[in-house]
Amino acid sequence: MQSHEAIARTYLTALGNKEVETALDFLAPDVQLVDPLYGEVTGKADARIYCTSFVDRVRTCAYDVHTAAFCEGKGFLEYTCHMVLPDGSHVDLPAAAVFEFSGDRIQAVRSYHDPAPAASIWRPQRL
Repeated sequence: MQSHEAIARTYLTALGNKEVETALDFLAPDVQLVDPLYGEVTGKADARIYCTSFVDRVRTCAYDVHTAAFCEGKGFLEYTCHMVLPDGSHVDLPAAAVFEFSGDRIQAVRSYHDPAPAASIWRPQRL
C-alpha cells in the first residue's frame, strides 16, 4: 500500500495530467471535496463533474508541492498550482489541501486558496 502522502501527491498529479478517471480511482465512494471556488461536492459522481470541470478549464496544470505532513489518516499538502489558461495566460495559485483517508482511499479533500487569480475561468454551476 502506498503512503497517504504518496496517494495525495499521485491524485494531484493525475488531475494535473487531466487524467480524471485515474484521479477518481484514489477517492472513496462517498468522498467529500471542498473548494472555495466550487463549493462542496459529495460522492464520486459529483467528484467526476468537479474534476472534469476543472481540467476542462485549463490547458495545463502542474502542482509544485512545498510542504507535506501526514499522520494517522490525515495530512496536508502546501503547493502552487501552475496553470496555463485557455487564452495562454499563466496563473500561479498558492494553495493547501487537507486530506482525510479511509484505508487507502481519499475520504475528503478541503482545498484552501485565494480564488481571485483563477476567477476568470472558474464560474461553476453548483451541483
